[in-house]
Amino acid sequence: MMNDLHRSQFRLPYVLYDRIKAAAEANKRSINAEIVSRLEASFTHEDDQFDRLEKILADRDAWVVEEIKGAVAKAMADK
Repeated sequence: MMNDLHRSQFRLPYVLYDRIKAAAEANKRSINAEIVSRLEASFTHEDDQFDRLEKILADRDAWVVEEIKGAVAKAMADK
């Protein structure tokens, strides 16, 4: 398992470190596990937002196509 891990060192403000440490203790996990969990959650949240935006744009595009079809059909009927 160690082969698929990247070892890193990060510098954190003491205030942030203290908050992460307290959260790790509350969640009964290591500081490293707390950091990994929070980073993974932030990317999942981004993915969820991207999926919602993609659906909004697809719905908007479908609406625009239907509006254009309706306008063309009306213009053809008016001739």
